[in-house]
Amino acid sequence: MSVYNNETTVATAIESILNQTFAGFEFIIINDRSADNSLKVIKSFSDKRIKLIENSSNLGLTKSLNKGLDAAAGTYIARMDSDDISEISRLEKQVAFMEENKDFVILGSSYRIINKGREIIREVLYDLGPEKIYYDLLFQNMFAHASVIFRLDKARELGGYNENYRFAQDYDLWCRLALKGKIWVMPDILISWTQDERNISGTNLTGQQKVSREVFNNNFKDLNISETKLQELEYFHNFYDNDFFKIPGNEIREAFNSLKYANSELIKNAPLFYNRKKLSFEAYNTLIYMLALLYKNNINRRQVIKFLVSNFHDFEIDRALLKKIFKIKQIKARK
Repeated sequence: MSVYNNETTVATAIESILNQTFAGFEFIIINDRSADNSLKVIKSFSDKRIKLIENSSNLGLTKSLNKGLDAAAGTYIARMDSDDISEISRLEKQVAFMEENKDFVILGSSYRIINKGREIIREVLYDLGPEKIYYDLLFQNMFAHASVIFRLDKARELGGYNENYRFAQDYDLWCRLALKGKIWVMPDILISWTQDERNISGTNLTGQQKVSREVFNNNFKDLNISETKLQELEYFHNFYDNDFFKIPGNEIREAFNSLKYANSELIKNAPLFYNRKKLSFEAYNTLIYMLALLYKNNINRRQVIKFLVSNFHDFEIDRALLKKIFKIKQIKARK
């Protein structure tokens, strides 16, 4: 856990870890040269499991996290932020899963979003398989950073967090780790994430978005996607935020054909520990999901139907699914 000027929240964060039902851990806390009373609050805890590292200057989150990785002696790294709260059984559940599933390298969890007054804003719930998490990770970060536990040896093999990135450094690391083993997000809510304009997500959104897009581009460059197709694929970056609604009507066919091509390359080149049949299913369903949103939001309906009829007419099961999604009485196959 890296701490920078969180004197009002760090005590609660520390207590939520020290009170875990799983007790066999070292708690590495890096004070990143806080200018407030954060260090005093940290030192008020006398628990022997706490290993305090004091930066001589403010290094920022990425370099501080790497100092924590260098100092760690355990098998796993469970991330924690100094303004968040872990559920009491978080470590017990996550360590048990990782011990029983040696082929997994990252495990996140569902989470609740709270405000500074600890009031619940909303819950973010996951019920997705590893292949779906892996596929969606190519487009956007699927993990709340403070919910994650990952294998330390695999992270060290990759050099830890990329210190060229001040923001979204977690997204970059997850994408690289996903090539080393399976990834998953537990449906259990194991952390409460604080929404605060002062944290990185609140104050550096532009920086996060820039790095996130760079990681997104790198993911597809690794699949040997051409620059032209890559530009078209950028419509699908953060597709759960509906970025693809910006697609001009005359570019829908090209954009979705690029996505189809990228899907085929992804399935062909995915690590062998991912089930290709399931991955293919998830890739196809995601494409249909995005088309359904375009259609249901009355955006370029004619172009959407034209793309569907042109590209899916050979598969009766696809046509039946499309009829159900779009409530179209008849989809005529192209002769």
